[in-house]
Amino acid sequence: FVLFTVMFGSKQEAILKFLQNTSPADIGLILASFNPTISKRTLKRHLSQLVKAGSVQRREVGRNRTVYTITVIS
Repeated sequence: FVLFTVMFGSKQEAILKFLQNTSPADIGLILASFNPTISKRTLKRHLSQLVKAGSVQRREVGRNRTVYTITVIS
């Protein structure tokens, strides 16, 4: 497997590294690892940008839970 990466800011790179080691992860788990250095709103914005870039996948799990996984190209 090869990890698909694009140039990102340091916070986005840190989120990608976190997801490489802890995937899938929901907002609460990601936020707990970066708190207090990042707000929930900022985290959601970064995750949205990573999803749009194709580096992270967003998946609905159940009614009120969304998880994020790293995109792997085989």
